[in-house]
Amino acid sequence: MTNLFVGLDIGYSNLKLACRGAGDSIPRDFIFPAGAAPLADLPHKLSGGVDDQGVMVVDVDGERWAAGVDQSRLDSARQLHHDYPSTKPYKALFQAALLMSEADHVDHLVTGLPVSQALDPDCCKALVRRLQGEHRVAKERSILVGRVTVLAQPIGAYCRFLDTTDDPESLASSKVLVIDPGCYSFDFSVVEDGGLRPAASGSSPRAMSAVLETANGLIRDEHGGAPGLPKLERALRQRDASVMLYGRIVEIAKYVEAAAAKVAGEALTELKNAQRMSDRPFDIVLLTGGGAALWREPTQAAFPKSRVVMLENSPAANAQGFLAYAVQSEEAAAI
Repeated sequence: MTNLFVGLDIGYSNLKLACRGAGDSIPRDFIFPAGAAPLADLPHKLSGGVDDQGVMVVDVDGERWAAGVDQSRLDSARQLHHDYPSTKPYKALFQAALLMSEADHVDHLVTGLPVSQALDPDCCKALVRRLQGEHRVAKERSILVGRVTVLAQPIGAYCRFLDTTDDPESLASSKVLVIDPGCYSFDFSVVEDGGLRPAASGSSPRAMSAVLETANGLIRDEHGGAPGLPKLERALRQRDASVMLYGRIVEIAKYVEAAAAKVAGEALTELKNAQRMSDRPFDIVLLTGGGAALWREPTQAAFPKSRVVMLENSPAANAQGFLAYAVQSEEAAAI
């Protein structure tokens, strides 16, 4: 495959990629854990050597890195901060996404930033500069990225919903709240009559990382110890109902649900406070991201009269929407 459109969502928990060739009718989707580190940081086999089975290996500034790895397999600390897009782990995940695209040339790549950063032109320009151009992803492999567009993270979900709804005209005249509880940030965007309302959009640190920290603490309070955030996160990603602690099985659902109710309640209160200057209610509330299922009940309680929609395959919805944006913008330019 040569020329390609790509929707890319590099999160703190998962790497999501959606890509489509110019002549393809069906896009390809991928989701991988967002762990990345130098190859030497992977666990070592008892027989010797690095256990690199099932990981993607990419070149990062001349060093071999593993990407798409569960964070629990890595000894290195996770990057959970504002400058994440400028880090080597982010670059490793970007290189891995390019490899997975199987492209020699990406015509248009669309990605996102947390709302607070996406509204900062300097942040967007800096990310465009990092992603555009030629990238050496392996010793003998380079991939060229042409046009790059950076959107607010939740806008990907809106574009996905717009691309799949049976009634796009009604959606275009609606007031829509998009909620994206990611790992590092709880992002929300307001789209009214088809346009983004920056003053009513924003980010909060009350996200899935806060849910995991709270659940971890609740388990510690009852069991005298805790499994740790990477182990809890892996259990949620793999939809495991329990974790092993002190050699005993601990069911985690009640702790995670209690933590989500607390964190989501606080985040939604912040969100509603940010909307206090508007008297027009939300017609639709879209839920996306890895934490969508845990946020659904608190969101419906917070907005009882609005239509609450959790997008299908919500962890991948932003990437799928970014891809739809890339394809539609190219089609519009060709008219």
